[in-house]
Amino acid sequence: MSKLACLIALAWMMSISTFAEESPIQDAELEHRCTKGSDERVLTILPKDLGCELYYQKGQSSEVVARSQMGPEICEKVRVNIRTKLEKTGYTCK
Repeated sequence: MSKLACLIALAWMMSISTFAEESPIQDAELEHRCTKGSDERVLTILPKDLGCELYYQKGQSSEVVARSQMGPEICEKVRVNIRTKLEKTGYTCK
């Protein structure tokens, strides 16, 4: 492998590592629980490769409602929209 190819590979690997370290998704922010009486909805963002997936759980059913291949911003935006809609219908989210 040429020196240039090695440098490119090294730079790419470092950029992935840096992205993971700088990701704005923190453990405490991964899961938002919204309740209304005994009814509960859970919104969970999970890192996936360089992006994310947002899961929406209602009862025992869970589905991916958003995903991104580059960064968590899309998942966070969709989560905020869903959380806002739930709160407008009487859910309390934490």
